[in-house]
Amino acid sequence: MGINFDIDLELMIDKNYSEKLAKIETQMNIWSARTLTPLGRNTVLKSLLLPKLNHLFAALPNPPDATIDKLQKLCYKFVWKGKPDKIKRKVVILNPKHGGFKVPKISEIITAQKLGWIRRLITTDNKWQYLFYKHLTSQDFLWMADSNYINMITPQTFTNAFWRDTLYSWSKYIVKRKNIILKESDLQSQPLWQNNNITIGNKSFYYKQWHQKGIVFINDLLNINGNLLTYDEFSNVYLIKTNFLIYESVKQAVCSYIKKSKMWPLKGRLQNPILPFNFTELTNEKGTRHFYEVLLNSTFVKLPCNLKWEERLDKCFTDKEWETYNIIANKCTQSTELKWLHYKIVHHILPTKTLLFKMKLVDSPLCAFCNIHLETIDHLFWECDCIQQIWKDLNSWISNELQITLKFNIQNIILGMKGVNNNPVNAILLVVKQIIYRHSINKTIPNIDHIKKQLAHYYNITKYIYIFHSVNMISFSPFGPPFI
Repeated sequence: MGINFDIDLELMIDKNYSEKLAKIETQMNIWSARTLTPLGRNTVLKSLLLPKLNHLFAALPNPPDATIDKLQKLCYKFVWKGKPDKIKRKVVILNPKHGGFKVPKISEIITAQKLGWIRRLITTDNKWQYLFYKHLTSQDFLWMADSNYINMITPQTFTNAFWRDTLYSWSKYIVKRKNIILKESDLQSQPLWQNNNITIGNKSFYYKQWHQKGIVFINDLLNINGNLLTYDEFSNVYLIKTNFLIYESVKQAVCSYIKKSKMWPLKGRLQNPILPFNFTELTNEKGTRHFYEVLLNSTFVKLPCNLKWEERLDKCFTDKEWETYNIIANKCTQSTELKWLHYKIVHHILPTKTLLFKMKLVDSPLCAFCNIHLETIDHLFWECDCIQQIWKDLNSWISNELQITLKFNIQNIILGMKGVNNNPVNAILLVVKQIIYRHSINKTIPNIDHIKKQLAHYYNITKYIYIFHSVNMISFSPFGPPFI
């Protein structure tokens, strides 16, 4: 596996990671010499560099925090080519539709790799599992328990650093997984015991007698109509003699949790056997990607750049609309240069002359084309009179060739056009914006002939890539004739 063993565990961890980090840093320096976008460098990072560490993440105890921090900083440094970060680190790690571009978060990658062992422990039956289960008095209860219980018993039960790290990873996963309850069955298959969400006096609880009678999940306290059992129904079903006040306390704790989840009243009761909520994805998904996505817990929150565009366009967009705009380039093109251009526009980090003037890199903030107004992103791509003519000529050309009438406005020029059928149009808009931006740097005014030539070039390259990968060309067929 490429692991150097040593009788000293700490020395073995340090030696293995130090050697790999040195090799990765060397390769990062080599790749940094190439002209790649941050998206391209991120692809290199995820496909060529970090996989060299996966076997260490999976087979050895976790490296020290200092090593993880060093590796994480190397990743950010490589992505931004040693320059200051242009986007906050908590943003770039997010899913593209949430405004990031999936820069790896090392701590979560390590946790996800460890969770692979949890899947093996739960879904397989092998002799090596004895090394884990020999430390436990009840293996079933461990997998039903909540994170607090796991964090409590792990240092008491396991001396092996690898298994401790694995269980702490499971605990972390449980905490994150609680935020993804989408339907009633997710709620009903939640464990009743040692559950931080079901508390009496702000403390989770465990009643051994109840557990021995088969009461494990919230579902076990429900009748066929989805209502919580009364005290008499509970006593008759499970033949348990328990204090009325104790049962009512448990019932109230469960009821409060269900109501907080906004799923009350429930429609019915699940039929046994029940797969615990935290187990569902263990059997449905392969690999560790799902674990990583759950741990990252990426959700959409409007970023400052989104609010800036809403203010500039004088329109408020829904979260779903922003998610669509964020991935428009991903849907319409395979070019990382065009994807990165769109990302810079949406995130307001495209270096126009207004920004460069503030940085004292150019002598004037005025537009390179009209030399009258400030060169902002919206002026450069829409408001400038010189550029307005470009859009008119483009619209006329497309209309003449394809008998299609497009209505360009500042919103769809800057952010793109929503809808799957508009993917070819969005690809054209990105190519044209790339031409405009390049000409602004060279201080030359583009015309429709430049655009036709570049679109033909883009079309031929994309067509070759699609044919090489045996991909259907249907999405490009409506715009075939003008590019040939």
